[in-house]
Amino acid sequence: VPVLVAVDAAGSIVGIQISGTEETQGLGSKIEEPAFKDQFKGLAAAPVTLNTEVQQVAGATVSSSAAVAAVNKAIDAYTVLSGGELVKVDHRAELFPAESYNVLDGAWEGVAEACEVVTGGEVIGHIVTGIANGYGGEVSVLVAFDPAGTVMGVEILGDDETQGLGSKITEAAFKDQFKGLAAAEITLNTEIQQIASATVSSTAAVDAFNSAVAAYTVITGKEA
Repeated sequence: VPVLVAVDAAGSIVGIQISGTEETQGLGSKIEEPAFKDQFKGLAAAPVTLNTEVQQVAGATVSSSAAVAAVNKAIDAYTVLSGGELVKVDHRAELFPAESYNVLDGAWEGVAEACEVVTGGEVIGHIVTGIANGYGGEVSVLVAFDPAGTVMGVEILGDDETQGLGSKITEAAFKDQFKGLAAAEITLNTEIQQIASATVSSTAAVDAFNSAVAAYTVITGKEA
């Protein structure tokens, strides 16, 4: 979805233009109408969340999500061009709050990073980030393990997955299924139920999780 975003000198969105789309007439095509576009006026040039700052078009989740994603990419470009810095979120801190995270040296198949979670000078857990190829690109899964090796939770990053379908692997309804699992290999549609019509993205998330678990067992010597 092509979106033009106008930003004033103060860093506020003056307005957006959406045109030339091939979205479904009467549904997705409504993202081109003022009722949807005018919601962006006056917002700060910062990441926008669908159904928070901007409400979706009823019955057009995919088109609405695509428009918001395009706006956010434009805002990222504006931030860089205007000399600002992109906001970098430390997903580790959101997943497992601690004083520090000690990145471990080593290489494990299908793993981008492994770290010790440290508070009060003691290791209170681990976070391992597994990676796998999804439908639209790489899917990263941060897995937090408590001292006993139980999964405290996961954070899934997959910005390139299909909006409204594969992108749902990043939502709580899917992610919360991992909480409380043991550090052991899992199977899609056994321990974890896939997102409907998003088999590739769901499989990628499970594959990345399994890679993280495999690395964790090597690092700690713990097995379920």
